Amino acid sequence: GSATPSVESMQNVLNKRFKLLEINKRADNAQLPEIKLIDIKKERKSLRMIGSISQDLYDKIEDRIRKKEGVIIFQNMRGFASYLECPDCASIPMCKNCAVTLTYHKSSNQLRCHYCGYSATAHHSCKVCGFAKLNEVGAGTQKIEEEIQKYFAIKNLEPVIQRMDLDTTSKKGSHRNILQKFSDGEIDVLVGTQMVAKGLDFDRVTLVAVINADLQLFLPDFRASERTFQLLLQVSGRAGRSGKLKGEVLIQTSHPDNQSILKAVDNDFLGFFKLESLERMKTQFPPFSRLCLIEFSGEDFDKVNKQSMLFFQSIPQHESVLKYGPNFPQIPKKM
Repeated sequence: GSATPSVESMQNVLNKRFKLLEINKRADNAQLPEIKLIDIKKERKSLRMIGSISQDLYDKIEDRIRKKEGVIIFQNMRGFASYLECPDCASIPMCKNCAVTLTYHKSSNQLRCHYCGYSATAHHSCKVCGFAKLNEVGAGTQKIEEEIQKYFAIKNLEPVIQRMDLDTTSKKGSHRNILQKFSDGEIDVLVGTQMVAKGLDFDRVTLVAVINADLQLFLPDFRASERTFQLLLQVSGRAGRSGKLKGEVLIQTSHPDNQSILKAVDNDFLGFFKLESLERMKTQFPPFSRLCLIEFSGEDFDKVNKQSMLFFQSIPQHESVLKYGPNFPQIPKKM
């Protein structure tokens, strides 16, 4: 069961391999939330962005805090900043094991690799050229939490803000404890990653906000549009789940004309499915083909490259088989 079935599942319905059963009403006669887009580019030009959050969104959050209603803020990246960068020489601290940048975690003053777990103390001057201060690039859940706290401190409001991500739920029972406090009204604003996007059912939540809807949209993955659409609909569904309080969703994006985002705003699954199916058919991606990914890994780059090439050349030609590769992965080195 899913409110956002995959393109493959819906194609199986059309091919009569699956039987579709639909529920067209929300539980308890709850209404679907009203979903609005906030164009980040326009907001920045009109000086209405305060850090990562628009003035309109802050106004909505303040309204809910004063009403003692629940707010969920979704940002699909943990940590404080995506990475640190020297503004002088453009040097970026990298993981010693993997070919990825280290994510900055301000609360522990650490740089961490979210793949292998490597961590190091964060130094805010450049180790390469000695420049005094590194820039913090991108915004994770820690940064969003801090920005909200600072904004409302100036207005003499002290809402209880809680992060819910891998960093705050690693201890036994912490996940349940956070949700219980939020349900009881002890937490005003819940800031989190995908943990807050699915399965939560709280009557008091009337506002859901997506800080950046574009994070997954342009990944080199043919399912990027589908995953963005699914995630936006899923997190939107956390708002207004009771029949008494109407929900509202604000989605911040730099691409307000993107069809995946627009179809999510309209709650139009079938419209998205038709568009996405057309694109998949043109490019012969699943469900109109089957993909087989064969990966090679090893400690010696040249050997891995050579063996993958030999394997690729050994695959026999066939009219119904298209061969692609060998290609280097997006992250060429992971521990």
